Amino acid sequence: WKPISNLTLRSQASMDFSHTTGFSQSYPSYAPNLGEGSAARSSSDTHNLQISNTINYRFNIGDSHEFNFLLGQEGETYHTEGFSVTGRGQTNDLLTDISFATRVTAWSSFADADYSRMSFFGRAEYSYSDRYYAELSLRSDGSSRFGKNNRWGTFGAVGFMWNIRNEEWAAGLRDVLSTAQLAFSSGTSGNSSIPNYEHLPLIGSTGNYLGDSAVAPIQPGNENLSWENAWTTNLAL
Repeated sequence: WKPISNLTLRSQASMDFSHTTGFSQSYPSYAPNLGEGSAARSSSDTHNLQISNTINYRFNIGDSHEFNFLLGQEGETYHTEGFSVTGRGQTNDLLTDISFATRVTAWSSFADADYSRMSFFGRAEYSYSDRYYAELSLRSDGSSRFGKNNRWGTFGAVGFMWNIRNEEWAAGLRDVLSTAQLAFSSGTSGNSSIPNYEHLPLIGSTGNYLGDSAVAPIQPGNENLSWENAWTTNLAL
């Protein structure tokens, strides 16, 4: 939407949904099974919602100065749930289903596996006579994958570029060089590519304990878990 000259408002939203089921069986009449069949079922549902909103304003002062400002917000939420179970002990090829098993030999269930992220960002760009360029960006990201003490991370960057080819004294180079630029940039970026719930103390199934089903601690938890912060600096000709 462009309500006034040079101002552009943009909103985008998307949703992905998937439903997956599985069934497998092995008949008791199959010789290697020694008269004992097996069956397994699984099911999972996943949905992912994303939204992005930006405000962009671009204007010129005279013929030499060009400005471009952008403000934005992004959000994402992810949810998945499912189960799988395997049963053995079926003795009839026509009754090879989980309901006819004499015991359950493998199982898993995740009622919820949720993830959410919220981001706010801005960028300012300036160019002078198509020769000198400067850019400044700043963003703040919050992720549910990190502990409550460090859920948000702030990252920024600056960049400069000199378009040597457009200098008057470089006119003689234009027939030889299609591009001649000197660029510098430095800034930070965040990485949140870790599993969900890494910051929480968790218990989980360990199969069995002396023949009985059992659970035990599987993760200690750390509420100070935070973003990986990478600082990159580039100089290019």
